[in-house]
Amino acid sequence: MGKPYSSDLRGRFVALLEDGLSASAAGAHLLARHGITRKKKTLVASEQKREDIVEARMRWRNGMTDLNIGALVFIGESGFDTKMTRLRGRSKRGQPCIDSVPRGHWHNNTFIAGLRSERVDAPILLPGAMDGDAFATWVEQALAPTLAADDIVICDNLNVHKNAAARRAIEACGATLSFLPAYSPDLNPIEMLFARIKAVVRAMAPRDFDALCTAVAALRNKPCYSRRSFFGGP
Repeated sequence: MGKPYSSDLRGRFVALLEDGLSASAAGAHLLARHGITRKKKTLVASEQKREDIVEARMRWRNGMTDLNIGALVFIGESGFDTKMTRLRGRSKRGQPCIDSVPRGHWHNNTFIAGLRSERVDAPILLPGAMDGDAFATWVEQALAPTLAADDIVICDNLNVHKNAAARRAIEACGATLSFLPAYSPDLNPIEMLFARIKAVVRAMAPRDFDALCTAVAALRNKPCYSRRSFFGGP
């Protein structure tokens, strides 16, 4: 592809304009020729550029290569509210695509689970936001019964996960608790699971907690729950 603002690229652009294309259409044509398309941005923490964070992320990745993948349990939470809807739709050219969602009465909820290479453990939808006490209760009552000796439980580096009661419950099973590097939720493969589940739940558009629970529970045996692909397998 020609360099940005090079005479070559300008020449192609002007030629398209002279052929009757609009500026936006000419630009889209040039980008499409080189396989460049408009995409939704994937945002990451700007702190990932810090030298200490770069080094921590590299150490973490290198340390993962020698671990037994079957012993890894990635923990994560994601918000599921009662105003979820599809992010995109269809409408006639030149007309807006309009949908409606609750603005005055809706509720935020938290979906939490543990992702293994072969299954999803202890998936639970909780009303409201996650805090340290709720996390400890989930670990003690839902996650701990699924753990075995030598399992490695990996969490995002958040204060809510650094709960003493939760650590005791994990270690009582013979497992260990580990944390991702700071500002690095993108290293947690469970985020891909959440993205798949949310895409399906948005299509269902549940408007109360019970309907949301039903929607999430109905996905347990669906393709969006496929686990191996999150760990680099089929």
